[in-house]
Amino acid sequence: MHKLFAKIAAIAILFSVFTVTSCTEDPIVTDPKGPSISFVSEAGYLDGDAELQAGESFSVKVALTQGDEALKTLTIWAGSTKLDNADFSIVGVTSNNPLLIVGGGDVTYDITINAKDVVGEVTTYAFEVSDEASRTSEVSLAITIAAPLTTPTNVSYSAVVLNNFSGPDYGSLDLDTGVAVASSNTDGDIRDNGIDLGQPNATNWIQKIHPVNGATMRIPDAAQVENFSFANADTREMLEAAWDTGNSVTETAKLAVGDLFMVLLGEDYYLVEVGDIYVDAVANGDYYTLNVKGSKK
Repeated sequence: MHKLFAKIAAIAILFSVFTVTSCTEDPIVTDPKGPSISFVSEAGYLDGDAELQAGESFSVKVALTQGDEALKTLTIWAGSTKLDNADFSIVGVTSNNPLLIVGGGDVTYDITINAKDVVGEVTTYAFEVSDEASRTSEVSLAITIAAPLTTPTNVSYSAVVLNNFSGPDYGSLDLDTGVAVASSNTDGDIRDNGIDLGQPNATNWIQKIHPVNGATMRIPDAAQVENFSFANADTREMLEAAWDTGNSVTETAKLAVGDLFMVLLGEDYYLVEVGDIYVDAVANGDYYTLNVKGSKK
């Protein structure tokens, strides 16, 4: 009887040990902790929705924090599409999307993104972190693209008279004031070329204009600037674009009604349209009427 009791006691002890061991070796995780991501609030970096002008870029800093598993990737989304590698850069890291996180621990990334440039478009940029267990977290912000700021032109003259340089009246024009001046006046910015002495009076007016006193001249190429015309040239930005894409010349070709040319005085842009031309076949009293738009700094 004593031996039987001992055997039963031993079996009971073994069963108890097995039960305790089984419970301690198989813990049940009821609340796994995933990764987290947040914007870093710092001067020069966005941490919320913003409005940008077309062509601008923006920067964010995102802080990634590890949960129960190592961090694996960072993916940047523009709407429902992964952002192209060419459209962003990360300080100290080659741009890839998704980006493989080296080391898997906490990390902060400094990211600059070239925003879309369609005026009026709103794009949500999301930054998504994932870990080795495929758990994810993200932060996002919305960027609205506004039209570029413009500066209205601040000079406008109509039917300004510029005379034949070889005639009895003033053949230079001060573009700052829209007033014809004598050829000896250093305020003159453009000057008529006068006459060709080898031609008869009826046809001797050269009918060209050149810059003087430090002014420079270009002929605008309307095809290079969107919606460009004299009527539409109401902003400094359009005048700058027309100047930048224009052809440098030392004088105009023989002018006709409707012709355009530009003059730069320091940082001041002028667009000149030939409104009318009067030819004096007898006494060199020829003249143009010019329309002028300008942007003075």
